Amino acid sequence: MLRTALPTALAAVLCITSPCISIAKAPPVTTSPAQTAPSKPAALVSGSSTIGTVFGENITWDEFTTYLQNDEPGTFQTVLSQAVAPGIVGQLFGPSAKPSITLTPADALQMLRENPPATLVSELNNYLTRKMIEHEAAAEKVVVTKQDVDDFIARQLANARASGAIPAGTTDEQFLAERGFSKEALEKLDKPSAMLVKLINIYLAKQDGHPIGPNDFLQASHILIKAPVITASSTAAEKKADADALAKIKAIRKDIVSGKITFAEAAKKYGEDNTKTTGGDLGVFMYGSMVPSFDKAAFGLKPGVVSEPVHTRFGYHLIEVTKQGDQISKAARDKALLFMESNVLPRYLQSIQKKADIVNLLQKEIPPSPMIGAGGDQN
Repeated sequence: MLRTALPTALAAVLCITSPCISIAKAPPVTTSPAQTAPSKPAALVSGSSTIGTVFGENITWDEFTTYLQNDEPGTFQTVLSQAVAPGIVGQLFGPSAKPSITLTPADALQMLRENPPATLVSELNNYLTRKMIEHEAAAEKVVVTKQDVDDFIARQLANARASGAIPAGTTDEQFLAERGFSKEALEKLDKPSAMLVKLINIYLAKQDGHPIGPNDFLQASHILIKAPVITASSTAAEKKADADALAKIKAIRKDIVSGKITFAEAAKKYGEDNTKTTGGDLGVFMYGSMVPSFDKAAFGLKPGVVSEPVHTRFGYHLIEVTKQGDQISKAARDKALLFMESNVLPRYLQSIQKKADIVNLLQKEIPPSPMIGAGGDQN
């Protein structure tokens, strides 16, 4: 299920941990303090005014509420309750209380339209984002098959199991059932998410200049000697600290190359970040996951070769590649790809949001959030 929380991580896209259980559609009711009338099926009708736009396409109230009713019934009932309950309480228990009231589906939707709760505004944002992604998928000629969705769900479940979210001895089906889901239900909910993953992979392939393949992954270790970032205004002490760090890492490299000490031993002895406890092991990562100068050096190395000192904003590194390409298991590559997709997701969404010109007409004007910071990759 697509959520506005998408930028946090792709794991949030999967409905495994969200309350997305389907419930029955809300029928028309006649309500009193003492009784509730029998339910009757009825069509929900409420006008067709435009409530949002994406890529210049108008999104109408009818379209949106029909989507919620069919695809998000739990959310649909929640927002109706939020909009309708205050009015019902007022009429039944207010100063001019009535012994009973009749509320039709059209009445309920009109109340929802006139007083949209924050949840509904948020759901419209989700829907507009979904439409934006579908528009981009059509532009890229992306077709999502049942197999694509199944693969997406399987990868998310495998990652959840690897992280300990699915207890040992619990099957995927049991895990989902405990949360009110079946794989069949997820297939419908997560089709937009599978579509988004394919779009992100196209985005990454365009950035790298080739389709993603095994050679875009490697496992490496490093040794970091921290150094200050040198600028035109750096002090003499900072420049000396930088020079000392460079001299130290050159000496470490000399000892490793000569066989005096192994790379792992040197990382444990001299490393200045938390990887020192594992001999400098960075695990498996995909090209583009590290700062550019580190990426360029690491992916230019052959396994077992110790790099020359590599300078980044963190200091000076020595890098040793331990595995690359097909030497790395598919499961490990998939995990690294998932991490990369999660990191790239906000940037990708921002890139298409600029073109989509999304407008949510249910959104009341609110003051902008203060800017926390801005910037791009740094070496």
